[in-house]
Amino acid sequence: MYDRNMDGYLDRQILRCMKGTTADEPIPLVGIFASIDCQERILLTHEELSGGLTRLIESGQCAEVGKHQFYEVAGTNPRPSTFSGLSPEEYETACQEYHKWFAEQLEKYDPDAAFTRQKLVIRWKLDEDSFPSEEDEETVLALGDAIEPALEKSGLAEINGIEIATGLIDLLIFGKETDDDMDDIYALVVDTFKSYGCPKGSCIIRCYGPAENCREVFSDEIV
Repeated sequence: MYDRNMDGYLDRQILRCMKGTTADEPIPLVGIFASIDCQERILLTHEELSGGLTRLIESGQCAEVGKHQFYEVAGTNPRPSTFSGLSPEEYETACQEYHKWFAEQLEKYDPDAAFTRQKLVIRWKLDEDSFPSEEDEETVLALGDAIEPALEKSGLAEINGIEIATGLIDLLIFGKETDDDMDDIYALVVDTFKSYGCPKGSCIIRCYGPAENCREVFSDEIV
């Protein structure tokens, strides 16, 4: 059976959900579900969520404050920490709360303002037979952090996570349901991409049209 948590990948995604959190402003289980679903298009299983939180807390990378409220620990946690645990029943309750929250968000959904379409992909190329390492992931996420302020200021698009496969990492940029702003979004990212020191074979992919009939245009390949 395929291991979705290969090399601790999902553990790292759970920890990234906690970026910027503190003991005073922690993230609840519903927030973790929402963030992972947005980035990975999956609902964490009980084993993935409970196991991931246990490993992250016991390794001192995050901590629990109150019941099922979590925050990132900066630096090394000097004291051993334990997780209060997540029973199957508590997991199911959290799932139901997430589905309720998601339904409420759908009611507020404005298709004209939402970033629902994949517009650009920045492809970070690796050796064909290499599965991306944690360091590779962090480097691509840092590239996203460098690009994001310009996207946010423009109001045209946003970073929507990464997709990982053998030999590559794709940084996904989503925007509105139109091709009219494609060149404007491209112009916001291309200079940073070119100056970032991406590996040979890396490129930008523009995605024209809806996903079911997408036309991909590759450009700016690093040689």
